[in-house]
Amino acid sequence: MNNIKNELAHDLKGLEDNHLTNANVETNTNIENQKSDKTDKNTNYNKPTLLIASDTSLPNINGISIFLSRVIEPLSKHYRIILVVPDIGNTHSLESKGIIIKKVPTYNIKIMNIKMPRFLASYKIIKQLFDNENIDLCWTNLIGPICFFCSTIARKHNVPIISQVHSYEARLLSINLTKGVLTSIVEKLLKVYVRCFYNKADLLLIPSDEMKDYFKAIGVATPCETITLGIDTHEFVPLNKSKRSMIRKTLGLGIDDIVLIYVGRLSKEKDIPTLLKAFEKLHTIHKNIKLMVVGPGSKKLIKKLKETDGVVYIGEKIGESLARYYQAADIYVLCSLTETTSQTTLEAMSSGLPVIVTPVGRIKKYVIDKYNGFIFPPQNYLVLAKKLEILIKDREKRELFGKRSRKIVENSFDIKDTINTLVSIFDRFIKIKPNKEL
Repeated sequence: MNNIKNELAHDLKGLEDNHLTNANVETNTNIENQKSDKTDKNTNYNKPTLLIASDTSLPNINGISIFLSRVIEPLSKHYRIILVVPDIGNTHSLESKGIIIKKVPTYNIKIMNIKMPRFLASYKIIKQLFDNENIDLCWTNLIGPICFFCSTIARKHNVPIISQVHSYEARLLSINLTKGVLTSIVEKLLKVYVRCFYNKADLLLIPSDEMKDYFKAIGVATPCETITLGIDTHEFVPLNKSKRSMIRKTLGLGIDDIVLIYVGRLSKEKDIPTLLKAFEKLHTIHKNIKLMVVGPGSKKLIKKLKETDGVVYIGEKIGESLARYYQAADIYVLCSLTETTSQTTLEAMSSGLPVIVTPVGRIKKYVIDKYNGFIFPPQNYLVLAKKLEILIKDREKRELFGKRSRKIVENSFDIKDTINTLVSIFDRFIKIKPNKEL
């Protein structure tokens, strides 16, 4: 721990020194990142260059990393993409498709399961990137150090900045990092940082209209546009009864089991305790119900889940391997205290599930109470239990709500529409390069 503190102190000091502006300073990481493939250059020569910055990426599973994994490859058909992310995993699949990856080394320090980048190395890599590349647009996807350096340096180079807003960051961080009175104090301080960060941008892409009022209230003057974040409706699909029975059998689920499912991080704002209280209350009456929990969390909470009768803890899943768990389930439940879009709720709906959720973020726009699911007040496990019991007892209602859920996602939340919208917005900010001879 002392070594980490010393490294952190050294990096913070280094950022204040004037010699950081000297682009001749190179680390081994810089040298490796400077290597470029000739084939990639020829293929993407006439495409505008889009820099995508994120403080998280796969294999770290969260809403941001999953969203980016869905859009990066389709966007690469329109742009020469440079992706700046923490060095936490294998990126060969993207590199093989001509996407340039700039990996930033990290500390062994995590905040909300996200590894913190080494500040000094991050600054050098990103500065050198902007000095050496002709970047047309910078698209940030978090408010951490990598995105902060990218937006700050992009502004100095007169590169347009579009910031994708994925959550109410000040609220999310304060809930997870503090308790009691400190929570409101930390949230106020974080709002100051959020205001400074987003005021650097030329445009904010927000997942719901209500965010405009929130940003206006905390002093963010940057224009906002609402964009629908869709999902892959071909990956998350309902199955017929025979195929569904086969999957349930492979997962050890009985024919008469009623399976509730939650997918996502097991963090404070997801309010897993409320879900457990409601489930335990119902499980004393309905012995055939099971709760599948899919996602990463603390060892303490995972231990509690594994020890709770009727609960099946699955761990982290993504893509096709995740889809089969939705397909095996009967009801999706989300107890979140704060959300924006909730990709997992849309995935569940696309898989043909009825959903029971709290009315947070954009969820209340696509979950219609008593139409494709139920809405219950946050932290009220008694109401949640009553809503669950209605669907547990009524198979026809579950199936009807599930069909309606699928239709809503098909009509309004396809990832292809999201990509088309992004391209349209990006092109407004990009000055297309003239054709040059190769």
